[in-house]
Amino acid sequence: MKLRLFLLSMVITLQAFSQQVTDLDFPINIKNPKYQGNKTALIGIDASHNNLHKLDGGFAPYAKLLKADGYQMVAVNTINQNTLKSLNTLVIANAIHPSNVGNWKRPITNAFSVEEIDLLEKWVSNGGSLMVVADHMPYAGATNELAKKFGFSYEDGFVMSESEIWPPESYSKKQGNLFETPITIDIDSIAGFTGSGLRIPKNAIAIASFPKTHQLLIPEEAWQFETNTKKLSADDLVMGAIMQYGKGKVAFFTEAAMFTAQIVQDRFKVGFNSPRAPQNLQFVLNTIHWLDNGHTINRDEHQSDAYKIVQEILLSQEIAYEANKMLEVANHYTSDGIIYEPTGQELRGIVAIRAYWQQLSGKAVSWDTQILEVEAVGDQIIAICRFDISFKQTEENTATASSKAFLTFKKEDGVFKLHRDFYMQIRG
Repeated sequence: MKLRLFLLSMVITLQAFSQQVTDLDFPINIKNPKYQGNKTALIGIDASHNNLHKLDGGFAPYAKLLKADGYQMVAVNTINQNTLKSLNTLVIANAIHPSNVGNWKRPITNAFSVEEIDLLEKWVSNGGSLMVVADHMPYAGATNELAKKFGFSYEDGFVMSESEIWPPESYSKKQGNLFETPITIDIDSIAGFTGSGLRIPKNAIAIASFPKTHQLLIPEEAWQFETNTKKLSADDLVMGAIMQYGKGKVAFFTEAAMFTAQIVQDRFKVGFNSPRAPQNLQFVLNTIHWLDNGHTINRDEHQSDAYKIVQEILLSQEIAYEANKMLEVANHYTSDGIIYEPTGQELRGIVAIRAYWQQLSGKAVSWDTQILEVEAVGDQIIAICRFDISFKQTEENTATASSKAFLTFKKEDGVFKLHRDFYMQIRG
Protein backbone atom coordinates (compact mmCIF):
# COMPACT_ATOMS: atom_id res chain seq x y z
CA MET A 1 0.00 0.00 0.00
CA LYS A 2 2.85 2.35 0.90
CA LEU A 3 4.54 1.79 -2.48
CA ARG A 4 1.25 2.30 -4.33
CA LEU A 5 0.70 5.66 -2.61
CA PHE A 6 4.29 6.63 -3.36
CA LEU A 7 3.93 5.80 -7.07
CA LEU A 8 0.68 7.73 -7.21
CA SER A 9 2.36 10.73 -5.62
CA MET A 10 5.09 10.55 -8.28
CA VAL A 11 2.51 10.79 -11.07
CA ILE A 12 0.82 13.73 -9.41
CA THR A 13 4.14 15.48 -8.86
CA LEU A 14 5.33 14.96 -12.43
CA GLN A 15 2.07 16.39 -13.75
CA ALA A 16 2.35 19.33 -11.38
CA PHE A 17 5.94 20.23 -12.19
CA SER A 18 5.24 20.08 -15.91
CA GLN A 19 2.92 23.04 -15.35
CA GLN A 20 5.49 25.37 -13.81
CA VAL A 21 6.26 28.94 -14.82
CA THR A 22 8.93 31.35 -13.64
CA ASP A 23 7.99 33.78 -10.88
CA LEU A 24 9.48 37.24 -11.38
CA ASP A 25 7.29 39.07 -8.87
CA PHE A 26 9.17 37.94 -5.77
CA PRO A 27 10.42 40.80 -3.55
CA ILE A 28 14.11 41.72 -3.47
CA ASN A 29 15.55 43.92 -0.74
CA ILE A 30 19.32 44.23 -1.06
CA LYS A 31 20.49 47.18 1.02
CA ASN A 32 24.09 47.12 -0.18
CA PRO A 33 24.47 45.51 -3.62
CA LYS A 34 27.76 43.74 -4.22
CA TYR A 35 28.51 45.96 -7.22
CA GLN A 36 27.57 49.60 -7.61
CA GLY A 37 28.74 52.27 -10.02
CA ASN A 38 30.66 51.43 -13.18
CA LYS A 39 32.42 48.30 -11.90
CA THR A 40 30.65 44.95 -12.12
CA ALA A 41 31.30 41.24 -12.52
CA LEU A 42 30.00 39.26 -15.49
CA ILE A 43 28.10 36.03 -14.77
CA GLY A 44 27.66 33.67 -17.70
CA ILE A 45 24.66 31.31 -17.82
CA ASP A 46 25.24 28.31 -20.06
CA ALA A 47 22.80 27.97 -22.97
CA SER A 48 24.89 25.65 -25.15
CA HIS A 49 23.83 22.23 -23.82
CA ASN A 50 20.04 22.10 -24.25
CA ASN A 51 19.85 23.44 -20.70
CA LEU A 52 16.54 23.22 -18.87
CA HIS A 53 17.50 26.35 -16.92
CA LYS A 54 18.74 29.24 -19.04
CA LEU A 55 18.95 33.01 -18.73
CA ASP A 56 15.71 33.54 -20.67
CA GLY A 57 13.85 30.63 -19.03
CA GLY A 58 14.08 28.74 -15.77
CA PHE A 59 16.98 30.84 -14.45
CA ALA A 60 15.39 34.22 -15.23
CA PRO A 61 14.54 34.73 -11.50
CA TYR A 62 18.16 33.84 -10.61
CA ALA A 63 19.33 36.43 -13.13
CA LYS A 64 16.92 39.04 -11.75
CA LEU A 65 18.27 38.49 -8.23
CA LEU A 66 21.92 38.76 -9.26
CA LYS A 67 21.18 41.79 -11.41
CA ALA A 68 19.71 43.50 -8.33
CA ASP A 69 22.98 42.67 -6.56
CA GLY A 70 24.91 44.59 -9.20
CA TYR A 71 26.09 41.75 -11.43
CA GLN A 72 25.73 41.64 -15.19
CA MET A 73 24.42 38.52 -16.86
CA VAL A 74 25.12 37.04 -20.27
CA ALA A 75 23.93 33.91 -22.06
CA VAL A 76 26.85 31.65 -23.06
CA ASN A 77 25.99 30.02 -26.38
CA THR A 78 29.43 28.47 -26.92
CA ILE A 79 32.02 27.49 -24.32
CA ASN A 80 35.43 28.52 -25.64
CA GLN A 81 38.40 30.62 -24.56
CA ASN A 82 36.89 33.77 -26.00
CA THR A 83 33.58 33.48 -24.12
CA LEU A 84 35.28 32.54 -20.85
CA LYS A 85 37.90 35.28 -20.73
CA SER A 86 35.55 38.09 -19.64
CA LEU A 87 33.53 35.99 -17.17
CA ASN A 88 33.87 36.15 -13.41
CA THR A 89 31.74 33.03 -12.96
CA LEU A 90 30.16 30.49 -15.29
CA VAL A 91 26.91 28.81 -14.18
CA ILE A 92 25.87 25.55 -15.84
CA ALA A 93 22.42 24.29 -14.85
CA ASN A 94 20.75 21.08 -16.05
CA ALA A 95 22.69 20.37 -19.21
CA ILE A 96 21.58 17.44 -21.37
CA HIS A 97 22.80 15.72 -24.53
CA PRO A 98 20.60 16.10 -27.66
CA SER A 99 19.91 12.35 -27.68
CA ASN A 100 18.16 12.61 -24.30
CA VAL A 101 16.05 15.69 -24.99
CA GLY A 102 12.52 14.41 -24.49
CA ASN A 103 13.96 10.94 -23.98
CA TRP A 104 14.65 10.51 -20.28
CA LYS A 105 15.51 6.83 -20.54
CA ARG A 106 18.83 5.10 -19.99
CA PRO A 107 21.43 5.24 -21.39
CA ILE A 108 22.02 8.87 -20.48
CA THR A 109 24.67 10.41 -22.72
CA ASN A 110 27.38 12.80 -21.54
CA ALA A 111 26.44 16.37 -22.50
CA PHE A 112 29.97 17.80 -22.67
CA SER A 113 32.77 17.25 -25.14
CA VAL A 114 36.26 16.28 -23.98
CA GLU A 115 37.52 19.62 -25.30
CA GLU A 116 34.95 21.57 -23.26
CA ILE A 117 35.74 19.66 -20.07
CA ASP A 118 39.49 20.15 -20.49
CA LEU A 119 38.99 23.85 -21.25
CA LEU A 120 36.81 24.39 -18.18
CA GLU A 121 39.28 22.57 -15.93
CA LYS A 122 42.14 24.71 -17.21
CA TRP A 123 40.08 27.91 -16.89
CA VAL A 124 39.18 27.17 -13.26
CA SER A 125 42.76 26.16 -12.44
CA ASN A 126 43.89 29.56 -13.68
CA GLY A 127 41.39 31.46 -11.53
CA GLY A 128 37.93 31.03 -13.02
CA SER A 129 34.84 30.19 -10.97
CA LEU A 130 32.41 27.45 -11.97
CA MET A 131 29.00 26.60 -10.53
CA VAL A 132 27.35 23.39 -11.74
CA VAL A 133 23.80 22.30 -10.96
CA ALA A 134 22.66 18.83 -12.04
CA ASP A 135 19.15 17.86 -11.03
CA HIS A 136 17.62 14.40 -10.81
CA MET A 137 17.95 11.95 -13.70
CA PRO A 138 18.80 12.56 -16.54
CA TYR A 139 20.69 15.77 -15.72
CA ALA A 140 23.06 14.21 -13.19
CA GLY A 141 24.07 11.52 -15.67
CA ALA A 142 24.58 14.06 -18.45
CA THR A 143 26.88 16.16 -16.23
CA ASN A 144 28.89 13.41 -14.55
CA GLU A 145 31.94 13.51 -16.82
CA LEU A 146 32.36 17.21 -16.12
CA ALA A 147 31.97 16.63 -12.37
CA LYS A 148 34.54 13.81 -12.39
CA LYS A 149 37.16 16.11 -13.91
CA PHE A 150 37.08 18.03 -10.62
CA GLY A 151 36.89 14.95 -8.39
CA PHE A 152 33.11 14.94 -7.84
CA SER A 153 30.58 12.30 -8.87
CA TYR A 154 26.80 12.47 -9.36
CA GLU A 155 24.41 9.60 -8.73
CA ASP A 156 22.00 9.73 -11.65
CA GLY A 157 18.73 9.08 -9.84
CA PHE A 158 16.30 10.69 -7.41
CA VAL A 159 17.07 11.37 -3.75
CA MET A 160 13.72 11.51 -1.99
CA SER A 161 11.52 10.10 0.71
CA GLU A 162 9.31 7.14 -0.15
CA SER A 163 6.63 8.28 2.27
CA GLU A 164 6.16 11.82 0.96
CA ILE A 165 7.70 14.25 -1.47
CA TRP A 166 5.97 17.41 -0.30
CA PRO A 167 6.80 19.50 1.64
CA PRO A 168 10.30 19.83 0.19
CA GLU A 169 13.55 18.69 1.80
CA SER A 170 14.51 20.69 4.85
CA TYR A 171 18.17 21.34 5.61
CA SER A 172 18.83 23.04 8.93
CA LYS A 173 21.60 23.47 11.45
CA LYS A 174 19.15 22.62 14.21
CA GLN A 175 18.51 19.14 12.82
CA GLY A 176 22.18 18.73 11.94
CA ASN A 177 22.07 18.32 8.15
CA LEU A 178 23.02 21.89 7.19
CA PHE A 179 26.68 22.50 7.95
CA GLU A 180 28.63 25.56 9.01
CA THR A 181 30.45 26.63 5.83
CA PRO A 182 31.60 29.86 4.13
CA ILE A 183 28.23 30.11 2.36
CA THR A 184 25.98 29.24 5.34
CA ILE A 185 27.46 31.47 8.04
CA ASP A 186 24.28 33.53 8.37
CA ILE A 187 21.87 30.79 7.24
CA ASP A 188 19.85 28.63 9.66
CA SER A 189 17.89 26.58 7.14
CA ILE A 190 17.25 26.14 3.42
CA ALA A 191 14.86 24.04 1.35
CA GLY A 192 15.39 21.75 -1.63
CA PHE A 193 12.88 20.39 -4.14
CA THR A 194 13.96 16.86 -5.20
CA GLY A 195 17.21 16.27 -7.04
CA SER A 196 20.15 13.92 -7.43
CA GLY A 197 22.96 12.96 -5.03
CA LEU A 198 26.61 14.00 -4.99
CA ARG A 199 29.82 12.31 -3.87
CA ILE A 200 32.68 14.68 -3.10
CA PRO A 201 36.49 14.61 -2.87
CA LYS A 202 38.11 14.86 0.56
CA ASN A 203 39.20 18.49 0.16
CA ALA A 204 35.68 19.70 -0.73
CA ILE A 205 33.40 21.35 1.82
CA ALA A 206 29.97 19.67 2.07
CA ILE A 207 27.04 22.07 2.38
CA ALA A 208 24.29 19.72 3.54
CA SER A 209 23.41 16.03 3.85
CA PHE A 210 20.01 14.59 3.03
CA PRO A 211 17.28 13.99 5.62
CA LYS A 212 17.37 10.50 7.17
CA THR A 213 14.00 9.78 5.55
CA HIS A 214 15.57 9.96 2.07
CA GLN A 215 17.13 7.34 -0.16
CA LEU A 216 18.51 7.14 -3.69
CA LEU A 217 16.09 5.72 -6.27
CA ILE A 218 17.56 4.73 -9.66
CA PRO A 219 14.81 4.05 -12.24
CA GLU A 220 15.40 3.06 -15.85
CA GLU A 221 13.26 6.00 -16.95
CA ALA A 222 12.89 9.29 -15.12
CA TRP A 223 9.85 9.42 -12.82
CA GLN A 224 8.92 5.81 -13.65
CA PHE A 225 9.14 4.00 -10.31
CA GLU A 226 8.37 0.29 -10.16
CA THR A 227 8.42 -2.31 -7.40
CA ASN A 228 11.85 -3.45 -8.62
CA THR A 229 13.32 0.07 -8.93
CA LYS A 230 16.86 0.05 -7.53
CA LYS A 231 17.13 1.72 -4.12
CA LEU A 232 20.32 2.69 -2.29
CA SER A 233 21.16 4.50 0.91
CA ALA A 234 21.68 8.27 0.62
CA ASP A 235 23.70 8.46 3.84
CA ASP A 236 27.02 9.10 2.08
CA LEU A 237 25.61 11.57 -0.44
CA VAL A 238 25.45 15.35 -0.09
CA MET A 239 23.20 18.04 -1.53
CA GLY A 240 26.07 20.29 -2.57
CA ALA A 241 29.69 21.22 -1.98
CA ILE A 242 32.25 23.95 -2.66
CA MET A 243 35.99 23.65 -3.23
CA GLN A 244 39.09 25.64 -4.08
CA TYR A 245 40.58 24.24 -7.28
CA GLY A 246 44.00 25.54 -8.26
CA LYS A 247 43.66 29.32 -8.38
CA GLY A 248 39.89 29.04 -8.92
CA LYS A 249 36.74 27.81 -7.25
CA VAL A 250 33.99 25.29 -7.99
CA ALA A 251 30.54 24.67 -6.53
CA PHE A 252 28.47 21.59 -7.34
CA PHE A 253 24.79 21.19 -6.44
CA THR A 254 22.13 18.54 -6.96
CA GLU A 255 18.94 20.54 -7.36
CA ALA A 256 18.06 23.58 -9.47
CA ALA A 257 14.73 24.84 -8.11
CA MET A 258 16.34 26.04 -4.88
CA PHE A 259 18.33 28.55 -6.99
CA THR A 260 15.35 30.02 -8.79
CA ALA A 261 11.64 30.80 -8.31
CA GLN A 262 8.77 28.95 -9.96
CA ILE A 263 5.00 28.78 -9.62
CA VAL A 264 3.44 25.35 -10.10
CA GLN A 265 -0.20 24.90 -11.14
CA ASP A 266 -0.71 28.67 -10.70
CA ARG A 267 -0.56 28.36 -6.90
CA PHE A 268 2.45 26.48 -5.45
CA LYS A 269 5.62 28.52 -5.04
CA VAL A 270 8.78 26.49 -5.55
CA GLY A 271 12.23 27.95 -4.92
CA PHE A 272 13.42 31.03 -3.11
CA ASN A 273 9.94 32.51 -3.47
CA SER A 274 8.48 29.68 -1.37
CA PRO A 275 7.29 30.42 2.18
CA ARG A 276 9.06 27.17 3.09
CA ALA A 277 12.38 28.58 1.88
CA PRO A 278 12.74 32.02 3.49
CA GLN A 279 16.56 31.90 3.51
CA ASN A 280 17.15 30.37 0.08
CA LEU A 281 17.46 33.80 -1.52
CA GLN A 282 20.30 34.75 0.83
CA PHE A 283 21.86 31.33 0.26
CA VAL A 284 21.92 32.03 -3.49
CA LEU A 285 23.64 35.37 -2.90
CA ASN A 286 26.12 33.82 -0.46
CA THR A 287 27.04 31.18 -3.03
CA ILE A 288 27.74 33.64 -5.83
CA HIS A 289 29.64 35.92 -3.42
CA TRP A 290 31.89 33.02 -2.41
CA LEU A 291 32.49 32.11 -6.05
CA ASP A 292 33.23 35.72 -6.97
CA ASN A 293 36.96 35.82 -7.72
CA GLY A 294 37.30 39.59 -7.99
CA HIS A 295 37.50 39.67 -11.79
CA THR A 296 35.59 42.82 -12.74
CA ILE A 297 34.82 44.77 -15.87
CA ASN A 298 33.40 48.19 -16.65
CA ARG A 299 29.68 47.88 -17.19
CA ASP A 300 29.98 48.65 -20.90
CA GLU A 301 33.27 46.83 -21.49
CA HIS A 302 31.88 43.73 -23.20
CA GLN A 303 29.21 45.55 -25.15
CA SER A 304 29.36 46.47 -28.82
CA ASP A 305 28.14 49.81 -30.15
CA ALA A 306 25.00 48.05 -31.42
CA TYR A 307 24.42 46.55 -27.96
CA LYS A 308 24.72 49.98 -26.35
CA ILE A 309 22.18 51.45 -28.78
CA VAL A 310 19.67 48.68 -28.02
CA GLN A 311 20.34 48.97 -24.30
CA GLU A 312 19.78 52.73 -24.32
CA ILE A 313 16.49 52.48 -26.23
CA LEU A 314 15.09 49.70 -24.08
CA LEU A 315 16.21 51.40 -20.86
CA SER A 316 14.44 54.58 -21.97
CA GLN A 317 11.29 52.57 -22.60
CA GLU A 318 11.63 50.90 -19.20
CA ILE A 319 11.95 54.25 -17.40
CA ALA A 320 9.02 55.72 -19.31
CA TYR A 321 6.86 52.66 -18.61
CA GLU A 322 7.55 52.66 -14.87
CA ALA A 323 6.67 56.38 -14.82
CA ASN A 324 3.38 55.49 -16.57
CA LYS A 325 4.33 57.61 -19.60
CA MET A 326 2.99 55.28 -22.27
CA LEU A 327 3.22 57.81 -25.08
CA GLU A 328 6.98 57.99 -24.49
CA VAL A 329 7.18 54.19 -24.62
CA ALA A 330 5.41 54.18 -27.99
CA ASN A 331 7.46 57.04 -29.43
CA HIS A 332 10.57 54.82 -29.46
CA TYR A 333 9.07 53.08 -32.52
CA THR A 334 9.49 54.27 -36.09
CA SER A 335 6.52 55.93 -37.78
CA ASP A 336 6.05 52.78 -39.88
CA GLY A 337 6.84 50.36 -37.05
CA ILE A 338 4.99 47.07 -36.63
CA ILE A 339 4.21 45.03 -33.52
CA TYR A 340 3.52 41.37 -34.28
CA GLU A 341 1.44 39.88 -31.48
CA PRO A 342 1.44 36.15 -30.53
CA THR A 343 -2.19 35.98 -31.68
CA GLY A 344 -1.18 36.82 -35.24
CA GLN A 345 -2.55 40.35 -35.03
CA GLU A 346 -0.35 43.09 -36.49
CA LEU A 347 -0.29 46.65 -35.20
CA ARG A 348 0.98 48.82 -38.06
CA GLY A 349 2.11 52.42 -37.75
CA ILE A 350 2.77 54.74 -34.85
CA VAL A 351 -0.92 55.59 -34.30
CA ALA A 352 -1.84 51.94 -33.68
CA ILE A 353 1.28 51.41 -31.56
CA ARG A 354 0.45 54.41 -29.38
CA ALA A 355 -3.06 53.08 -28.85
CA TYR A 356 -1.59 49.68 -27.96
CA TRP A 357 0.60 51.06 -25.18
CA GLN A 358 -2.03 53.53 -23.95
CA GLN A 359 -4.08 50.53 -22.79
CA LEU A 360 -1.65 50.22 -19.89
CA SER A 361 -1.79 53.87 -18.86
CA GLY A 362 -1.99 54.09 -15.07
CA LYS A 363 -1.43 50.34 -14.65
CA ALA A 364 2.35 50.10 -14.89
CA VAL A 365 4.28 48.41 -12.05
CA SER A 366 7.69 47.29 -13.32
CA TRP A 367 9.62 46.42 -16.49
CA ASP A 368 12.66 44.13 -16.55
CA THR A 369 14.74 43.58 -19.70
CA GLN A 370 17.36 40.95 -20.47
CA ILE A 371 19.25 41.49 -23.72
CA LEU A 372 20.25 38.05 -24.99
CA GLU A 373 21.78 38.68 -28.42
CA VAL A 374 22.56 41.74 -30.54
CA GLU A 375 23.94 41.93 -34.05
CA ALA A 376 24.39 44.78 -36.53
CA VAL A 377 23.26 43.80 -40.03
CA GLY A 378 23.83 46.45 -42.66
CA ASP A 379 22.15 49.67 -41.53
CA GLN A 380 19.88 47.87 -39.05
CA ILE A 381 20.34 46.21 -35.66
CA ILE A 382 18.77 42.89 -34.70
CA ALA A 383 18.23 41.95 -31.06
CA ILE A 384 16.70 39.05 -29.13
CA CYS A 385 15.47 39.98 -25.67
CA ARG A 386 13.39 38.76 -22.79
CA PHE A 387 10.85 41.12 -21.21
CA ASP A 388 9.05 40.69 -17.89
CA ILE A 389 6.48 43.46 -17.66
CA SER A 390 4.27 43.75 -14.58
CA PHE A 391 1.02 45.67 -14.46
CA LYS A 392 -2.07 46.04 -12.30
CA GLN A 393 -4.93 43.77 -13.29
CA THR A 394 -6.98 45.28 -10.49
CA GLU A 395 -6.11 47.57 -7.60
CA GLU A 396 -5.28 44.49 -5.53
CA ASN A 397 -3.72 42.14 -8.09
CA THR A 398 -0.53 42.43 -10.15
CA ALA A 399 0.24 40.27 -13.19
CA THR A 400 3.49 39.75 -15.09
CA ALA A 401 3.63 39.22 -18.84
CA SER A 402 6.81 37.39 -19.86
CA SER A 403 7.83 37.36 -23.50
CA LYS A 404 10.77 36.67 -25.76
CA ALA A 405 11.06 39.23 -28.54
CA PHE A 406 12.83 39.45 -31.88
CA LEU A 407 13.44 43.15 -32.51
CA THR A 408 14.85 45.17 -35.37
CA PHE A 409 16.00 48.78 -35.11
CA LYS A 410 16.63 51.30 -37.86
CA LYS A 411 17.36 55.00 -38.09
CA GLU A 412 14.58 57.52 -38.53
CA ASP A 413 15.56 61.19 -38.74
CA GLY A 414 19.10 60.16 -37.80
CA VAL A 415 18.08 58.32 -34.61
CA PHE A 416 17.76 54.56 -34.08
CA LYS A 417 14.23 53.44 -33.23
CA LEU A 418 12.32 50.19 -32.89
CA HIS A 419 11.16 49.13 -36.34
CA ARG A 420 9.81 45.59 -35.93
CA ASP A 421 8.69 44.03 -32.65
CA PHE A 422 7.87 40.32 -32.94
CA TYR A 423 7.20 38.84 -29.53
CA MET A 424 6.10 35.49 -28.15
CA GLN A 425 4.71 34.84 -24.71
CA ILE A 426 6.74 32.39 -22.66
CA ARG A 427 5.84 30.21 -19.74
CA GLY A 428 8.68 28.97 -17.58
